[in-house]
Amino acid sequence: MGSRWSVGLAASGNGTAETSLPSISDALTLPVDALLERLGSSLSGLSSREVERCLEVFGYNEVAGRRKRSLIIEFLYHFRNPLVIILLIAGLTSYLLGDHESAIIVFSI
Repeated sequence: MGSRWSVGLAASGNGTAETSLPSISDALTLPVDALLERLGSSLSGLSSREVERCLEVFGYNEVAGRRKRSLIIEFLYHFRNPLVIILLIAGLTSYLLGDHESAIIVFSI
């Protein structure tokens, strides 16, 4: 009992052509010719026209680049942790009360 997926491919006309992908168990039991027909392919693979159409719809098979965060954003990101905020408050309190040694120790953590 496998699930069926549909993949919408842009048609050359106005609508979209949908190809129903077989479940894995169906794909393993279907004859090769029937499977290729169901997938809309052949033993030689996709035609150049089909490749171009898929590239227009889905784009290239590339991993999206991860944006690098700026140094200041990366620094500020660490202040989301409540423990860091508690330590900052404790260090600031120690400093304002004149216990500079304890403040330095807390801030060094």
